[in-house]
Amino acid sequence: TYSDLTFPNNVYCNVIRRRWTVVDWCQYVPNTNIGRWTFDQYINVTNTVPPTINPVVCQTLNVCTDNGSCTGNLNIQASGTDDCLPVQISWTYKIDEGNNNSIDFTGSGATINRPISRGTHKITWEAKDKCGNVSKCDKLVHIKECKAPTGIVHHGLAINLTAPMAMSTINVLQFNNGSFDNCTP
Repeated sequence: TYSDLTFPNNVYCNVIRRRWTVVDWCQYVPNTNIGRWTFDQYINVTNTVPPTINPVVCQTLNVCTDNGSCTGNLNIQASGTDDCLPVQISWTYKIDEGNNNSIDFTGSGATINRPISRGTHKITWEAKDKCGNVSKCDKLVHIKECKAPTGIVHHGLAINLTAPMAMSTINVLQFNNGSFDNCTP
């Protein structure tokens, strides 16, 4: 017969200690080791298949800022699967604010929740399984201020249209009476 104990290991995914017990019933003496032998077999479990990152995690994301704010709130979550059960994926991320090949923020965990400025940013996700296999992917995030400018015009402007063309050109500055946008000058 045998019994198994499983241990985590830094070199292998797991190590299984399988203890074999053999009994020679012709020699066996109860409550002693006479006629009874044990042997420990160590089984090193390896795996080289990296975790699979859910494709949605790596898709480009467009985010409008909240309530006309000039900064956005980045709130995203990573997910994935692995062939080693139970699935135990540790997540880390790097944020390149401005997508200029400079890492501005790093973190761990499958959730990012932080304010971020308008513009295009790159997030690099890294998923590591309990066997040390790693998958990575990049996600572009476009933070946009989606509130339209507020137009304020002079009241009562009028122009006469005369034949034969019945057209006229008016400069926009003649109508503007303090129009503004909350984020751009």
